[in-house]
Amino acid sequence: GQFKREDVLPFIGPPLYETFSGINAEKCDEMISMYRAFNHEKHDELVTEYETVYETLDELKKAGYQLGIVTTKLRDTVNMGLKLTGIGAFFDTVVTLDDVKHPKPD
Repeated sequence: GQFKREDVLPFIGPPLYETFSGINAEKCDEMISMYRAFNHEKHDELVTEYETVYETLDELKKAGYQLGIVTTKLRDTVNMGLKLTGIGAFFDTVVTLDDVKHPKPD
């Protein structure tokens, strides 16, 4: 552990542009490209499903809830995770960075 939980939490959620421009605005685009390349290369070995997620989604779907995802990730990355974990069928709607003009928090 080089980093503590509180060091990493601010990086979870905001769009990559917001995160990386806060670190180094001049190298923001380069950092995003490197991050996305690494993320895709290592995706399947690093992504794991949280305990009870599948069962919880299954129960919600069986109870008639419509489920959706809204994320600042690109669609191809989201699809990789949904396929890997087998949870894609639970979601009626998936909204990604590719689908919006202004990412959150707008």
